Amino acid sequence: MLVLVTGGSGSGKSAYAEEKILSFGQGKRIYIATMFPFDKESDARILRHRQMRAGKGFETVERYTDIEGLCRDESLEAETFRQKAKDAVVLLECMSNLAANEMFSGSDSNADCTGEFERMDTSRVKDRILRGIDALTEVSDHLVIVSINVFEEGMQQYDAWTRAYMQCLGELNQALTRKADTAVEVVYSIPV
Repeated sequence: MLVLVTGGSGSGKSAYAEEKILSFGQGKRIYIATMFPFDKESDARILRHRQMRAGKGFETVERYTDIEGLCRDESLEAETFRQKAKDAVVLLECMSNLAANEMFSGSDSNADCTGEFERMDTSRVKDRILRGIDALTEVSDHLVIVSINVFEEGMQQYDAWTRAYMQCLGELNQALTRKADTAVEVVYSIPV
């Protein structure tokens, strides 16, 4: 089963996603953390999320890019993950971080971007992420994905790279909604 949980910043989407994982009953629980700790604010957010998960039986796997490789590579790390994920429920948090990491990490996924919004090719980023999601659904029983809604203010006031990122994330959210068995938007801690 694939569940997509979206919502704005501070909406309660993470708490809802964790409760959804717990509703699947006892068993192995894996939390794939995609936020790269690059400053004090991200360190504080990571600590808050760890505290939220404390005592809920999650094993945390930090993976900032290449979810498909985590599931399909021939490496020892991937083999270990596949064994852990078998018959497990997996929470991937958060699609917005994963998309940003894939877009801006310096990997070849965006090597031909010119800096002009109209010419940026994010299709390889989306394809790579969606292949990773497909791989996760193959190796786990249930997958819950958290993503953010950053689209309320429009895109006009942002630079070309930010607009390209927001467009990519929006298209990923649409694709994930189509793939999902259930899609939920959390508004003020209320699931819709």
